[in-house]
Amino acid sequence: MIRFLAGLALIAAPAAGPSAFGFDIPAAPGHRPGPLDAGSPGVGPAGLVCLRDGSSLVRLRPGERPERLDLTALARTAIARDVMRTGDWDERWDMSLMVDTTIQFDARGTAFTLLIPRYSNLKRAVLLWSRDGCRSWRAAPLASRAATMEKAGAFTDRAGPPTIVSYETHGGYTGKRLWLDLFRWQGDALVRRAAPLLAADDSLLTGNHSGGGNSTWTGQGRIVLVYPAATAGKQGALIVSRELDLRTLAWAAPAAPVGRSTTAGANDNHDLPAIARLPSGRLITVVGAHHAQFRLFESRKAGTTLSGWGAPQPVGDPARGGAFAEYSYTSLNVARDGTINIVARAEGRGGHYDLVQLRRRPNGSWLWPDGQPHRLIAAPKRHAYAAWRQRVSEAPDGTLYLFFSYFPNRLSPVEATAMKVARSGARDCTQPDGRCWYPDVPTFATRTLVSHDAGATWE
Repeated sequence: MIRFLAGLALIAAPAAGPSAFGFDIPAAPGHRPGPLDAGSPGVGPAGLVCLRDGSSLVRLRPGERPERLDLTALARTAIARDVMRTGDWDERWDMSLMVDTTIQFDARGTAFTLLIPRYSNLKRAVLLWSRDGCRSWRAAPLASRAATMEKAGAFTDRAGPPTIVSYETHGGYTGKRLWLDLFRWQGDALVRRAAPLLAADDSLLTGNHSGGGNSTWTGQGRIVLVYPAATAGKQGALIVSRELDLRTLAWAAPAAPVGRSTTAGANDNHDLPAIARLPSGRLITVVGAHHAQFRLFESRKAGTTLSGWGAPQPVGDPARGGAFAEYSYTSLNVARDGTINIVARAEGRGGHYDLVQLRRRPNGSWLWPDGQPHRLIAAPKRHAYAAWRQRVSEAPDGTLYLFFSYFPNRLSPVEATAMKVARSGARDCTQPDGRCWYPDVPTFATRTLVSHDAGATWE
């Protein structure tokens, strides 16, 4: 197991805040805060780990102290050289966990991450890449204001740059267009495979702040995209898929339905799908929900969705109801042996907003050894709204990393005072119980759990 030195003042575990906002980690009661807790880890060659912590970039090597770099300064240099060229970037960008903050490595050892501008003179998101272990970066503009990139798994292609999905809805701006931004290596230069490819003009895709599941799967000469489509007057969100031939860079067919979410309201952008591949070659899409049940759809044929999707399969045990009936925000990973892991928020335990794991072994059920449909990962002490900003990533050796950050909101006056946001100028106090939503609630302790056994145990 890789171990990193704590780094003294270089990296400290984020403050837990008032005790009322604490949480337990039943899945890893022995977890001790350390350098990996600062962000979602990207694992590169020779044990190098790079992660993002707000405006900082942290480099970790086994047996060495962490190195903290100024990501804004690194990006400024890259954007001035490669993107803007005239004029100065105002350095306004989204440093929060509301956007994709992951770092991915390809087989060459190149690191990739995204910079999402916010109320900035930089009007498009930027792909950053580094060939020297995250120390210096190059930049390329993307199709739109925001983006997310495909996270590598057991059955994705790590040979080249990650597939990027660009979308419009971010920072007070809304739009329904969706593009694929595709890059390739030309010698040592990163170049576009083509101009941005318009994939949809009816998409509800937005920042996946909790869950972070993949919108694309890339492999076998194709890209399969899943997204929620804007449809009027029906319950739930309609999830559709579209397939791109990487040889011709042409869409193989128009978008086709996967299935609907189970959310009561229509067109809820919480219902984002996540896609992955099984060892059999068939693709699965888990359709998210908002205080409702997830559904799983499996492609009828291996490696393609052009033959359609099968009937919806339940996730967990919907018949139990109660604490096992309400989920939001899906993270999806398929391990090398075919184990399906889903990490989500569960809202049914007496008003507690828990972080839970649903898991299905190959040819098995969703039940854990204790007979429960999900396992508690993290359990907050308070019973009111929270999100967990969770992401699951996988290292080339199959190690899983589960990053999460406790984000409470819908605060009582006492809680708002304790969190020092009571005087906030912008708050929504329309809640019937007198609680308010505050946009400037700080992020509480971040944690990263590690699994070496396909999600069976965490440490």
